[in-house]
Amino acid sequence: MNGQLDAEVSAKRLDLGFLSGLAPNLRRAGGTLDMEVTASGPPLKALPSGEAHLKAGLFDVVGQGVYQDVGMDATFSPKEVVIDRITGSTGSGTFSTVLSASRKPNDDPAQPDSFEFSGEVHLGDAESVRDRKKPDGSPLQAGAVPVRQAGEQRADVTAELDLFGDYTDGLLHANAKIPEARIVISALPDKKLPKLKPNHDITIIQPGKRAHPAGETSEELDAEESAEKNATFRAHAKLEIVHLYVRAEDFEFPVESNLSFDYDAQHPDDPTADGTIHVPNGSFNALGRRFSIVDAKITETGGDIADPELEVKALYENPQANVTITVSGTATDPQLEMSSNPVMDQDAIAFFLATGRIQGRATQSGGGVDLSGAATSVLGSLLFGQVRKELASVLPVDVLTIETGSSGVSEASVGKYIGDRIFIGYRQRLTTAPYENTSEGRIEYEISKSVSAEATVGDRNSDLSVLYTHDF
Repeated sequence: MNGQLDAEVSAKRLDLGFLSGLAPNLRRAGGTLDMEVTASGPPLKALPSGEAHLKAGLFDVVGQGVYQDVGMDATFSPKEVVIDRITGSTGSGTFSTVLSASRKPNDDPAQPDSFEFSGEVHLGDAESVRDRKKPDGSPLQAGAVPVRQAGEQRADVTAELDLFGDYTDGLLHANAKIPEARIVISALPDKKLPKLKPNHDITIIQPGKRAHPAGETSEELDAEESAEKNATFRAHAKLEIVHLYVRAEDFEFPVESNLSFDYDAQHPDDPTADGTIHVPNGSFNALGRRFSIVDAKITETGGDIADPELEVKALYENPQANVTITVSGTATDPQLEMSSNPVMDQDAIAFFLATGRIQGRATQSGGGVDLSGAATSVLGSLLFGQVRKELASVLPVDVLTIETGSSGVSEASVGKYIGDRIFIGYRQRLTTAPYENTSEGRIEYEISKSVSAEATVGDRNSDLSVLYTHDF
């Protein structure tokens, strides 16, 4: 590392197909690379000079899809590296990136040099297709970039990201600004993928060795702790969102934000954040109803990122009554207030939200929800997990469902848990199929985690079942 490096790399129409499979997640690669780059100086401070050009690149990434028509033009000089443009497409989405980095040599050869960088990222906008053509010569049309998880498309993104910053003495300063962006969510993940990191909740004890988490040896644990203790990398980042519009089937709202983040490699599990995420309006589904967002603020105060302060107000409007729900406190300890016009007490508001009916008034247009799973959106789950607790405490039942059809109410069900093992329910059908009960009562008893008994008694059919369940 104290020697001198003199290197020259030359590529003439190099076919990148040889990269296929070399990286764990790179299934297939292609394209041609032309490059003439020289580098000289100490190995860790070698100064490059030259050019590199990629044409018709193709990268098939496992779980993320195929990135095709990838092009790049880069120039290198002792003081600056400029990636003039990276362009490409994935599916119908288009993207382009411009990056530049300049080096400031440190007078002390033992100390790393400083860097300054700036760039722009364009996803699905006009800049992402500037000067780009289809194979037939016609202009390429811009398209939103699909976001995939485990091979399934989750969203389409159109955005511009501007960034700049510097890296000096182990501290990274990064500033990012999103002038305009749009995210259309097509599907939210239906399950949480397991983490691949060692599980620190499970400790393995071996004779003569230090106790260590499952999936990690004691030697690896020692090396990890030593690396954290001696780490010098720190980061301070700022993010400004001027306008971000998020839409899905059951929610839509604009987002404005000013946040700053701090990270210290000696404490990798304790990043901090300061600033506010503001949602000035919008709407979402929860409890089977459509709520309007009057105003919502999520404020990070430099503590636990997962426990910000909340100031949220949402409104449910109905010809019979309007309900305002206010959530304050923190994400881990939210405080809920419900009010209505005309004025109702908390029990009556909860009954109205759950059934669509004002107590004492009959109606054929009310809907209903299962209180065990009322919120259908991410925002609804955040705001109304606490509402669900309120409903369960003020209503005399744990499950209340009213299903409606073209002719009015078609079915109603109520149920109550007695302790942890017994559930008693009643169902009334106003519209029945052949051999279905018009009315029926049901009782379930959990004998053990694997064995349960169920009995149903109705005006047409009755049955008794013993069920054995085994989770694989």
